[in-house]
Amino acid sequence: MTRLLLDTHLVLWWLNGDPRLPQPVVERVQAPEAEVFVSQVPFDRLLDCQSRVEPMLLLSVDSQLLHLGANGQGFDGSRET
Repeated sequence: MTRLLLDTHLVLWWLNGDPRLPQPVVERVQAPEAEVFVSQVPFDRLLDCQSRVEPMLLLSVDSQLLHLGANGQGFDGSRET
C-alpha cells in the first residue's frame, strides 16, 4: 500500500478537473495500491511533519514546501522535479 498525502493545490485541481494536474499525480492517485490522504491543516510545516511521522509520500507543486526537506515529490505541472 502506498500512502499519499496531497497538498491543497493538487486536491483542488483534482476536484475541479483542472488540466494543470500533472499526469504523474493522476497515475499515482489512481493506482490500485494508493491510499490517498488530505491534510486537514493547510500549513506547510505541518504537512512536512505529517509526511515524516506517518510515513507518507507528500505530493506537491509547491517547491518551497519541498525545500523544507519534506518526504515528498514535487511536480512542476508537467513532469516530476
